[in-house]
Amino acid sequence: MPDSCKVRTLERCPHCGASNTTIHLIAHTRRDASSLLVAHDRSDYSIDSFWECANCRRGICIESGGFCEDAPPYVNDIKAIFPSPPEICAPEHTPEPIAADYIEALSCFQSCNFRSSAMMSRSVLERTVQKFSASGRSLKEKIEYLAQEHTITQSLADWAQTLRVIGNEAAHEMDPVDEKEAQQALYFSEMLLRYLFTLPHMVEQRKAESSN
Repeated sequence: MPDSCKVRTLERCPHCGASNTTIHLIAHTRRDASSLLVAHDRSDYSIDSFWECANCRRGICIESGGFCEDAPPYVNDIKAIFPSPPEICAPEHTPEPIAADYIEALSCFQSCNFRSSAMMSRSVLERTVQKFSASGRSLKEKIEYLAQEHTITQSLADWAQTLRVIGNEAAHEMDPVDEKEAQQALYFSEMLLRYLFTLPHMVEQRKAESSN
């Protein structure tokens, strides 16, 4: 089998979530779709193959279409991947472009780019306080304003200040951002979006349903 068949890239690893990750072929077998095979009909064949993610070293099963085992096309026509790749999305009802920044922060984290993830989590915070027209000359003052106006709780405000510091250090390369810090920033971003956008919508939806 040509080397081009043994290595390929996958848009996203279903285990670690790394984007455009390299996967290596471990084993494969050709499976006939029916007992009445037509030699030149590729639809009668499929290939079951087992791959290893170069990032997390976990196994991935791929069902793909193909005609012969020694030609590249069988790895290009993917029919199914097991397990299924994880869906990357922002908390429900998060407005754009805040949702886009959150998705980028999550994608960077899953690709082990922790500095970029922390920077995008800080961007989520900045866009969110801007969305609520927070007053203040700095992000720190704007966070304090949202707490004073009871838009967010004081505990969320304290957590937001921690995210602000992590993101600031990442942006200015003052200190390296490790996985734990990036994960903390990402988790707070998610909780902030759920608190400000997802939960209010759910409450209004319940109220509307109960009044009918």
